[in-house]
Amino acid sequence: MGGDHGPRVTLAACRAFLERHSEASLLLVGAPAALAGFAAHPRARIVAASEVVGMDDPIEIALRKKKDSSMRVAIQQVKDGAAQAAVSAGNTGALMAIARYLLKTLDGIDRPAIAPQLPNAKGGATTVLDLGANVDCDAEDLLQFAVLGSALVSALTGNEAPSVGLFWRSPAPGAPPFVEVGSRVGPDDTLAIIEVMKLMSPLKAGRSGVVTAIVVDNGATVARGEPLVFIDPGE
Repeated sequence: MGGDHGPRVTLAACRAFLERHSEASLLLVGAPAALAGFAAHPRARIVAASEVVGMDDPIEIALRKKKDSSMRVAIQQVKDGAAQAAVSAGNTGALMAIARYLLKTLDGIDRPAIAPQLPNAKGGATTVLDLGANVDCDAEDLLQFAVLGSALVSALTGNEAPSVGLFWRSPAPGAPPFVEVGSRVGPDDTLAIIEVMKLMSPLKAGRSGVVTAIVVDNGATVARGEPLVFIDPGE
């Protein structure tokens, strides 16, 4: 019911989702009159809610006062096992607070995170978290976000052990790169440094040959198994 444009946009998205995913079904939560267009849909069911969390509602109002809001009732469906996930286009602060209150967090995770997939220069997507209004994160929070992101990417891509880091071509800012295209390297030569959670790991050549291409920009985010540097072993 929420969002910048309300049901006019969200219901159209629901209909498109059902058309693309014939195996899925939806619970539409909100004012029955606003959702009446889905009343006869074979894979949609309306769940009534008498209140709506506004985009400018404080979290305290959404959490403590509007206990029959469409957002809260939707998340309750997940808690009760009636739904596998809750999706909202509304107030994200309220969504996070209500979800944390009703669903709690996993052991070892203190706070949830917003984790969108952003298109990258390689034609794929990079999962980034947290993109919420967390301005006081400490090292433990960042570590937990990394655990959450790794689990999410693993579930989405099937990669059982995703790893992310930053690719650095030089040992320090302003220092010359370890190698350039055309450099001859041996198995133990360092090609770059991969930074993961402030831990610096050297990327070794692993073979002798000539560097023919460096396909990642300095400071770029990289994933486990991603091609970074090409070496021609020659003869």
